[in-house]
Amino acid sequence: MPYLDVLDLLKEIYSSIESVEFIKSISIRIEGPILKSRLIMTEKAFIDVFFNSKTKSISFTLVKNDERIFGIDRDSIRDWHKHPFGNPNEHIPCNETNFTTFLEEVKKNLNKLK
Repeated sequence: MPYLDVLDLLKEIYSSIESVEFIKSISIRIEGPILKSRLIMTEKAFIDVFFNSKTKSISFTLVKNDERIFGIDRDSIRDWHKHPFGNPNEHIPCNETNFTTFLEEVKKNLNKLK
């Protein structure tokens, strides 16, 4: 598991977005073992991050017009899996992923936000 607690993930989020111009603002809420964050990209696009350090559930989700268009998650049922661009309802097994890697994938696909 790449994150031991919410502070590990929070540090990575902030270090990952330092050089990223497409993140306009960020909101973070921490409730005990749970971190919820929203990174605003445009009026209609954002990234949601969810992490529960007790269950080790994690979700990185790119949303456009209130619909997921890409995501990478880890849950107790499917372990690590990807919701690919073009078919975000699909669940494709993938390797453990950190936020930096997820953000790089979003960066490569910015054209899909237009």
